[in-house]
Amino acid sequence: MRIIAPAGDIERMKAAIKGGANEVYLGLKGFGARRSAINFTISELKDAIDYAHLRGVKVLLTLNTIMKDSELDSLYMNLSTLYEHGLDAVIVQDLGVFRYLKDNFKELEIHGSTQMTIANHVEANYLYNLGFKRVVLARELSFEEIKTIRKKTKVELEVFVSGALCISYSGNCYISSFIGSRSGNRGMCAQVCRKKYTTNKKESGYLLSPKDQMLDKVEIEKLKNAGINAIKIEGRMKSPNYVYEMVGKYSDILIGKDESHHPEKIFNRGYSKGYFYKSDSDKLMNSQYASNYGYSIGDVRGRILKLNTRVILGDGIAYLDKDMNILKGEYLNQIIIMGKKVKEAKRLDLISIYPPKGTKFIYKTFDKALNDSIESTLKTAKGRMSVGGKFFAHVGEPIKFDLYVNGITLSVVGDILEEAKKRPLDNETIFEKLGEMGNSTLKLSTLDIQYDGKAFVSLKTLKDIKRQAIEKFENEYLDTTRRTLDTDEIIGVTPTISENDYKTTVAVSVINKEQFKVAKEFGIKKIYYRGPEVAKESNLDKIDTKSRLASNLYQLIQNENDTVSVDYNFNIANSRSIEEFAKMKNVGVIYLSPEFDLDYLSTLELSKCGMMVYGHLTGMYIENLNVEADSLINENGDNLKLHTNKLGNTQIFLEKPMNIISRIDKLKDLGLAEVRLDFVLESAFEMRKILESIKTGIGEYVPYNLHKGVF
Repeated sequence: MRIIAPAGDIERMKAAIKGGANEVYLGLKGFGARRSAINFTISELKDAIDYAHLRGVKVLLTLNTIMKDSELDSLYMNLSTLYEHGLDAVIVQDLGVFRYLKDNFKELEIHGSTQMTIANHVEANYLYNLGFKRVVLARELSFEEIKTIRKKTKVELEVFVSGALCISYSGNCYISSFIGSRSGNRGMCAQVCRKKYTTNKKESGYLLSPKDQMLDKVEIEKLKNAGINAIKIEGRMKSPNYVYEMVGKYSDILIGKDESHHPEKIFNRGYSKGYFYKSDSDKLMNSQYASNYGYSIGDVRGRILKLNTRVILGDGIAYLDKDMNILKGEYLNQIIIMGKKVKEAKRLDLISIYPPKGTKFIYKTFDKALNDSIESTLKTAKGRMSVGGKFFAHVGEPIKFDLYVNGITLSVVGDILEEAKKRPLDNETIFEKLGEMGNSTLKLSTLDIQYDGKAFVSLKTLKDIKRQAIEKFENEYLDTTRRTLDTDEIIGVTPTISENDYKTTVAVSVINKEQFKVAKEFGIKKIYYRGPEVAKESNLDKIDTKSRLASNLYQLIQNENDTVSVDYNFNIANSRSIEEFAKMKNVGVIYLSPEFDLDYLSTLELSKCGMMVYGHLTGMYIENLNVEADSLINENGDNLKLHTNKLGNTQIFLEKPMNIISRIDKLKDLGLAEVRLDFVLESAFEMRKILESIKTGIGEYVPYNLHKGVF
């Protein structure tokens, strides 16, 4: 099982590798789902690839966002350099991006991002048959679901085991986009879920903010025994110290070493097992705080603190009131025990404190000793590549030392050996001297010694041939990871232009029979029942494969109709994606992402496309939200509506539905196949009023992102 670690910049990447990562995932500036991270330039990424490869670590590039045509056009120039330099794999969300990469970079591994919301074996198998090497499963799956998927698919599976959790299914969160034009699907999430909310029942807190995930030894062994190929750590925007500790934790577990790492002391807003155990879903949230609050260090007794852990000068602490609000934060510049100043205090010591009024709890937010220790380790630690060695020394033949890894062997051949006149070296001495790799990037894991016991080999000779072998390996190994790209066969974005020889259809989607009847009253000929955005492995029997509107990939693959429309949450926004879906045998109308502006969308070939013109579009799709309320209001005054669907999942909508009905005629002029009104929360009376506005054009104009688009 491989450890996949985050690398927001070169320092975080080095920390991950020194902690024991097998692969690192990182972003190119301007691309990827963490555009707020520092990320890498092309030049920096090439250096990063070299650094990682010399230490036996693979580099995965995140291109897991929805791209415009212009970005796809620029992708070839950016990626071709990295492809030739030895980039190992790319992580994608967009099937159009997948097809573009598959056509142009044939030797490049492609992994399906968790942004694709792959939650069952049918979807995983579909990606495998398309040519995906690996799939990162949705975080919301339980272990039993993961185990079932593993049994039913050949594709490599990767599972998140630690880090920040999105409360919404990744790839199905638009709330940041709809509120502030910062799209999570474009790598610019504004963290709306980490704000404080008040329900219509006056419950208040960080009601959409989950604890971070952290699986432990028991869970990792379950995943390993189930045959999961890789475990993934979230945290490209976390500190290098956090990355090192979290990677180290899982490295210890996998090699059977006692755990010596404590990532929860670096960053802590509470930890849970996520969705791993279905019965633990009520332990997912932390409504008290949404950022790093650290951990409690003792009981407050007036001006005395009884410690439950060690503290030293320089530790960071926070004073909290009964509601967990931070009253004050500081670094300890003095510790007093029985009136005497000391440099540190241990567990059960009573120390004098001078807390702000109202202090109920004291938390440690910065562990100086641990951070100092990590930083010291990072300065001296060597991330090394495990290589095999083969040593040959026979009388009358040249001395030879091979270093090999992954089917690649690099050899150094020396002088012809004479017979030893005195006592020759023994195998133990040879093993000891050749096994010392010094300051190199290599670690000799095995050594095959073919020594006749007669040849004269001095210690200096051993040292010299080892040095030459290391230099040769470090100088020439990278050449073996390079590729050559045939630039004469660039396959660009070339959409097939077709004439739309029929009128734009006005369609409606509903969720119940009453809404269906109202749509019929108004003569709507195309009425969809809209299903859930996600099809989990345990819910497949509840997914309607007869629906003419597919809102998840399973529903599309298994659909029993001659034609089926593809819903807007497939996040289709470029010509290559439109082409990719249009090639599927039963696909009819392809609904475009609601995150892009009309000026951009009008540049696409739209004859097979549809657009939303009205609806409470889903802002978040949540597996399980234990909030008994109809609405949430945050500190900015944003009013969010809650709806529970038939699967028990929670959908969150903005208070005001998108409404561009008054622009329908303009949209028809673009050559769209279909425009649609989406009804979820509306009563029959409200629905009639909206449908009447198709003729009158009267109604509040709420364009969401239609004019300005998203970042």
